Amino acid sequence: MLELALGHYNELIANELITDLDNPRADPAAALHGFFDTLAHLKTAGPGKHGCLMVNTMIELPNATGPIRKQTRRYERLLIDAFTAALDRLQNGPGNETPQRAHALLALAIAINLHARNHDRTALNATIAAAHDLLAGWGI
Repeated sequence: MLELALGHYNELIANELITDLDNPRADPAAALHGFFDTLAHLKTAGPGKHGCLMVNTMIELPNATGPIRKQTRRYERLLIDAFTAALDRLQNGPGNETPQRAHALLALAIAINLHARNHDRTALNATIAAAHDLLAGWGI
């Protein structure tokens, strides 16, 4: 059951949260900032304010193997690939710093989910602001 729920969650991420990051016609800078704006909205309203199913699974089942591990890795890969696609479009091709930047954005997204899980609105807002500041520091 958990495997099916995680698979469905990954489909929602792919079809709703990261579509502009992957869209070659979307403005990549707007897509990157928009990702964090959308994530902020999800984490401060409705069921999202309790964290993220995927991040909660990673925390509660750190030694998961098999299908559960496959789904948590897929979640990370979906986000990294989407961040990479947007960053590459900004540079008109792969850049040397793109992999590190994509992982930094993943870390911020996970931190936002952790703060939501802990109901720490101050830390949540600070991390969202840090994501936008980091992008601005990269000239995005």
